Amino acid sequence: MWWRPDVIVVSGDTPGTTDAANAAMNELNDSGVEGDVLVTLADGIATVTASFDGTSPSLPHAMHIHFDPSADSSCPDLDAVDGDGDGMISTAEGLPAYGPVQIALTTDGDVSPDSGLALDRFAVAAEDGRLTYERVIELPADVVDEIPDGPVAVVLHGLDMDDSGAYDGDARSSLDDDVPLEATLPVACGTMVLR
Repeated sequence: MWWRPDVIVVSGDTPGTTDAANAAMNELNDSGVEGDVLVTLADGIATVTASFDGTSPSLPHAMHIHFDPSADSSCPDLDAVDGDGDGMISTAEGLPAYGPVQIALTTDGDVSPDSGLALDRFAVAAEDGRLTYERVIELPADVVDEIPDGPVAVVLHGLDMDDSGAYDGDARSSLDDDVPLEATLPVACGTMVLR
């Protein structure tokens, strides 16, 4: 059973103390994915833990912290953002709501937006569709300085729409024509306040 708070919990408001934020992750694109993400932030070090059920089995799932330093992030609403009318929210269609990738929650190595599509370095779901993630990340100073006082969004991506066991199909990602749509389709989103 998931701990799914009605409000975001944030503690610690003195410099040098730990801020802890929890986001209940709700499904996007009728994915059936749900979960929770916890981020603690202290002196530029972020500790991120996440658990999800209902993800595409045995496949990697890109996960990012998104924000625009000048605006609050939110999770997109299908009716508001489905610009092409295909009944799905693509990553590009969701960007106005949640903002650009600021931190790629990879399993190792670089966490900059340059790693946003590094599918070989994101957590892979188990055969039962359960996905867990834990990593301690030293954030670049410029990212820490830009974290807004308002909400940021955590977005999980990846949906094997045809249950083929792979991200495939003719539809291409709105981010990179060399990547299948299935690999970047947003499947869960939640917001939290990190300051």
